[in-house]
Amino acid sequence: VQVNPTVVNSKSETIICNVYSPTATSVDIAMYNVMGQIVYKNTYYIHAGNNNIRLSASALSTGLNMVRVMNGKVVLNTTKGNVLD
Repeated sequence: VQVNPTVVNSKSETIICNVYSPTATSVDIAMYNVMGQIVYKNTYYIHAGNNNIRLSASALSTGLNMVRVMNGKVVLNTTKGNVLD
């Protein structure tokens, strides 16, 4: 499983995680605020190939936030980004 850079669309408050997998599997996606608190967590079932997973950024506060994608106990990607007012 491979995670490509996460795209944040500030106008629509959408985060797009592009996840590639050679086989169908599940991934856990969590979003954290600057204090390290989980503000969103969900499991997604993805198909083989490229998958664009759309997340709402409305739960994120202004400032530094993280999106973490995991496959079981393996962290596939952690992306830090700023949310601007």
